[in-house]
Amino acid sequence: MRRELSQEFARLVREEVSKSAVATLAASGQQAEQAMAVLAKALEDRRTEEDRAIYAVLENLESQSFVQFVSLKKDLDTVALNTDAGLRDTQQELVQLTDYKQPLRAK
Repeated sequence: MRRELSQEFARLVREEVSKSAVATLAASGQQAEQAMAVLAKALEDRRTEEDRAIYAVLENLESQSFVQFVSLKKDLDTVALNTDAGLRDTQQELVQLTDYKQPLRAK
């Protein structure tokens, strides 16, 4: 009878240990899934924040490029106008020069 009780006790201990192990594994699996979900959310939030920062920098660069383009166009238009005016003045002076006649000298 002692032997039977001992065997029964050992079987009950094994069952309880097995149940406890299964429950512990299930709980740790749930905790791992929760931790992974928290990590995934944190990574997604960080990526979204980085994307926003990158887009802000790109928009700033685009804005600066546009300002530089407008300034360059304005300067180029000024050069073109000044060049055109200079060429017209030169043309006028050449016309005047070709029409110039030296005064006749009195003898």
